[in-house]
Amino acid sequence: MDVPSSCSLPLESKSGKKRRRTLDEEQEDNVLEKLKHRDGSIYRGVDYSSVYYRLADTNETRLEPMMLSPRTESCTANPTNSCLVHQGCSMLQIFSLKLSSIVAADFSISPVQVYGFMAIRDNIDHLRNYVFKRTRDDPFVVSRNNPFILLTGPKRGISMESGNALIEYDMRIKKDDNKEDDDLQLIDGAAILSELTLLPHIIKQATYAQIYMRRIAGNYGAVDMTVGRLVCAVEATIHVEVTEMRCSGGFNLSMACHLDRIPREFKLFEGAIVNPCELNKRKFVIALIKRSMLVLDFKAKTIGSPSEATIRVRQAIMTKLHGQSARAMVFPCVSMLVNVYWSTLPPYPMLI
Repeated sequence: MDVPSSCSLPLESKSGKKRRRTLDEEQEDNVLEKLKHRDGSIYRGVDYSSVYYRLADTNETRLEPMMLSPRTESCTANPTNSCLVHQGCSMLQIFSLKLSSIVAADFSISPVQVYGFMAIRDNIDHLRNYVFKRTRDDPFVVSRNNPFILLTGPKRGISMESGNALIEYDMRIKKDDNKEDDDLQLIDGAAILSELTLLPHIIKQATYAQIYMRRIAGNYGAVDMTVGRLVCAVEATIHVEVTEMRCSGGFNLSMACHLDRIPREFKLFEGAIVNPCELNKRKFVIALIKRSMLVLDFKAKTIGSPSEATIRVRQAIMTKLHGQSARAMVFPCVSMLVNVYWSTLPPYPMLI
């Protein structure tokens, strides 16, 4: 496994005790101290953040995407057919999760199987909006040449209009098929995300956007999270349907998108498709800056044809405040229909 081990993580000393992490690597800004899922202490917190973000409530957000996709009675169109009432808001976009380091002394399995969850709680309803969620029976496998962890969410757009959000995480490494207690705790806890706490980790400043890379360190490894705070953003919900297949054995599909003005690729899906279908019957939700372009970047290759080249198709779509955009993605082996539903987020909390 080419995931680097780091001396700044808690390595085993000769006495068997864990050594403290060095300050230059441990980036624990606004972490809620001593609150963990493994011992249940995170559900008993009485500090302001624990109460405000309802950490004792483990329910997933009940709010769906596309809440304001249809125009409402209050919508007023301007000459460009835009909306004068809904103007977008500050939103958070998780671009990637990367297994950046793991304790070599405890790593005896390859590849690494990661499970658990990472969720964001925002000011709309303070409930879990999962960006990654896998059970122990269905872990995500981190390969030797690709340390990135594929996101499974979010369910809806993430608001940063209040200037703050909370990230909650309990991610583990599966070590044995039968003994869950022996699994390694990768990261565990919660932390506040705000413009102030993210500022030391900025890696890119763009118009209406700031991109950050924050390391979340744990007892047995670390996860690097690349996150963007987008100003005046809208929610895009991407739905992909495989409408026709012209190859008998199926095809390998890689789906990604690029956000205009932001040099970051967002991976949507990667895997094999053997039948016409709606991809996992799920929708991919992302945030984009208003009046920017969404670039769809799909790659397909027929299974069982090693000499056949991978075909790449790109499509660009201008963002909207409401409504829908449709694009056909046509390959020699398959045809797909992509529908993008546009929406803004509610301008006020919707606590349930």
